Amino acid sequence: MEMQSSINLDKVIQSLQLLAADYEQQVSALPDFVHVTDEIASTFEETYALVDDLVNEGLITSKQRTRLRRMDALLESMSGEEKGFWNLESLRTAEQWKQVRLLAEDILASFQRTKQVPDLFWEQYIPWGRKPLLKQKQMQRSYAAT
Repeated sequence: MEMQSSINLDKVIQSLQLLAADYEQQVSALPDFVHVTDEIASTFEETYALVDDLVNEGLITSKQRTRLRRMDALLESMSGEEKGFWNLESLRTAEQWKQVRLLAEDILASFQRTKQVPDLFWEQYIPWGRKPLLKQKQMQRSYAAT
């Protein structure tokens, strides 16, 4: 159990590294075929689900959990396509994503960690395959032709 808890803590830390990373690092940390902003948020959400157990095991303090809750609330406040935060331009320029980065750095500091290139060692990304990608390209061509 201790080994798994340590791995889970590292997942939380690395999801924070992804949130704290600058735009270029965030984009380069993920495969070309994923929706980058969604993946950044879902990676955090996936690891945020581990937090209560890590608090119970003494690996995360209640103060750190409060900060992680703040991150969850901030990302939740940005949710919804109509708000316009879930595209690469917003990731690069929006004040809300800057707040996410700063809060993530603050949380990392509470773990006595500095900002580093994220290592999403547990994640596996599988492309849809050729047919859906081919269909997307055909659709893009037909839109370009009109």
